[in-house]
Amino acid sequence: LDFGQKGFSSKTCAVCHMVYCPGLPEEEAMHAKQHRRYTQGVEFRGWKDERVVRAFPDGSRIVCVRRGDSDAHWDKVAEVRVHVQADLGSG
Repeated sequence: LDFGQKGFSSKTCAVCHMVYCPGLPEEEAMHAKQHRRYTQGVEFRGWKDERVVRAFPDGSRIVCVRRGDSDAHWDKVAEVRVHVQADLGSG
């Protein structure tokens, strides 16, 4: 219902493509989190026992996770998978 209220319309972020309602604190917080994740990727500080497949000059690297690795490693794999699926529009 539209009773002429201001600030209740949705907005689509041109960068992260999230639809949210500006002015609602919980919506703005969700957007900030999504926007940060979209622009900065998944946070990964590294593991003590990581297997580096390839390292790059900017400090980024590709790591290998194998069956039998810790749950924390697999949780990070799942987080990356969700992010990639969202970027590819699948999942």
